[in-house]
Amino acid sequence: MTGAAERIRVLLVDDDAMVLQALADYLSVGDDLECIGTCENGREACDLLETRDADVVVMDVQMPVLDGVAATRAIKADHPETQVLMLTSFDEDAAVQAALRAGAVGFLLKSTRPAALREAVRAAHRGLRVLSGAPLSRWVEQTRGDAASPALALEPREREVLDALCQGDSNADIAARLHLSESSVKASVHELMRRLGASSRLQIVVRAHALGLD
Repeated sequence: MTGAAERIRVLLVDDDAMVLQALADYLSVGDDLECIGTCENGREACDLLETRDADVVVMDVQMPVLDGVAATRAIKADHPETQVLMLTSFDEDAAVQAALRAGAVGFLLKSTRPAALREAVRAAHRGLRVLSGAPLSRWVEQTRGDAASPALALEPREREVLDALCQGDSNADIAARLHLSESSVKASVHELMRRLGASSRLQIVVRAHALGLD
């Protein structure tokens, strides 16, 4: 945690120079935020972190040389205290699952508004999960009353599938781990969506974190 007089140090990583400039401009408005550098690919980010400390890395998913997911994995291995927010121009569950598995604390769309980006960086620095700019603390408040709902009394198998989803596992991974068919895993995932009021695998993970089920 930074002290009251310190800024949250942010490293920006994207192969689009215009996106990097826009992100840097967005961060400059926050008095508590400091952009310590910009990189055009994951390899540059890993190299820079050998000489400079960052509290939060905001990083694109699709990049040359070393993509965001691989770079996240490397960063979390060498700098576990550094939080990583993935950045993408599309909402893709597969990319989200891979990012979570690699150790990312959250996922942002490039369409995220500047103020939401700044809030997401602050939330990530506190270790909160973030989805498209909205820290999960907001979801906790919205769903706090649901925690005691009988609908959330999960069966043991549902609990195992949920735990695997929260780790970013694919249906094939879950099937192999739990010795199930992929069709059985798919059915369990759909049941979790229904019971948690989610419309995607990503929202299952979000609801699980918000309700303290992860």
